Amino acid sequence: MTQTAEIICYSKTGQSRALADRIAVAMEGHLQIVTTRWYHWPFLSWLTAGRDGWREASAPLNEDVHMPSPDGLVVVVGPVWAGKPAAPVNTVVDALRTADTRVAAALTCADAKESTVPLDALETRLGRPLVAQLILSNKRADDLDAAVRLKAFALQCGVGSEWQG
Repeated sequence: MTQTAEIICYSKTGQSRALADRIAVAMEGHLQIVTTRWYHWPFLSWLTAGRDGWREASAPLNEDVHMPSPDGLVVVVGPVWAGKPAAPVNTVVDALRTADTRVAAALTCADAKESTVPLDALETRLGRPLVAQLILSNKRADDLDAAVRLKAFALQCGVGSEWQG
């Protein structure tokens, strides 16, 4: 079964963008990159980003979030900052809160432990369960286990039969 998929990604360093690219190709979905004017200062941006992540803040986006049809699927992709979803990811989820669409989330993190706490925070923020969820350490992004987990994620989203990893 092929779903209409809108992949919405925020990426500061490129790790989340690489994951979003893989998901978009596999799901034959439309990739929408969102940006923010915040977090561009050399050193202070890391401190501000970590603070905003820890505070579960949101950040203004430079683009409007495209809302797919109600029968579609939105996959939110982004980083974890200070153990919580990045502020721009929170902004995307806030925009989807009232949308009548299925939502999945794939997050990248620096921590090899891959805690599910950020995914739980997104579900709480969304106000309903995610249809699929994945958290992937940047250090493990290219290993065999990551490919297996990406395929399982795609299956949960309803597009796993086409997944080529």
